[in-house]
Amino acid sequence: MSLDYQQKLNNIIFANILSAKQSDLNKISKNNFYQKLSMISLVSNYKSTLPFNFFNSFISLTSALAFLFYLNIKIIWIIFLEMTLVFVISFIANFIVSKKNAYLISQQINLFNLENLVFLSAFERLDSQKNRTNLKEFIKTNQEFKNANHKINSILVNKSSLINFCFSFLQMLIVFLSLIFYLKTKFDLSNIFLFGAISFFINEPIIRLADFISSYSLNKIAIIQVQYLLNLKKKTMG
Repeated sequence: MSLDYQQKLNNIIFANILSAKQSDLNKISKNNFYQKLSMISLVSNYKSTLPFNFFNSFISLTSALAFLFYLNIKIIWIIFLEMTLVFVISFIANFIVSKKNAYLISQQINLFNLENLVFLSAFERLDSQKNRTNLKEFIKTNQEFKNANHKINSILVNKSSLINFCFSFLQMLIVFLSLIFYLKTKFDLSNIFLFGAISFFINEPIIRLADFISSYSLNKIAIIQVQYLLNLKKKTMG
């Protein structure tokens, strides 16, 4: 589904580019043009999967919460605490990633352009000083790109670790409180197992919903970039 949507988006955009006014095309630098094109896959994946995944996560989460509410209203507050913590962690991590991702894409495009320059310099036998300058700039940009990519990966790994820690800690808290209620005869043993199973089941919907909401800023930037290509005015014939 995502690939079909991406292909459809590609066809529309390239048809727009071929029929666009030259004055509009001149407003876009080569790097900015590559940057906009690189956003197509992100936008197509976001728009094609969002409705189903969001609906699926929402239904799963609300159904589980309703059942937990029926079992015991006190312990359900732990679930809300869990949802809040996961959302805050995801929001902060995705906000930082969205800021760094624009820089990463820019560096990737610069790297591509410099790689071409290095190749052409060697192929066309340009003067050695220019060759060294292009190669030096390529090595520098390549290292900056790797560093930025490493920072983003580190943020995502730390985000995953923090979320897993929250889930583990709150699962233990749920089990502990369930046992207390059981000892006070407010719970039977089957309720303890149900609480544990359902609270574990809702982890994935919580993460997906938190990611959908908190990654909106990153996807919004990508949508604006692609929307520019979709709104190119056609040149008048004659």
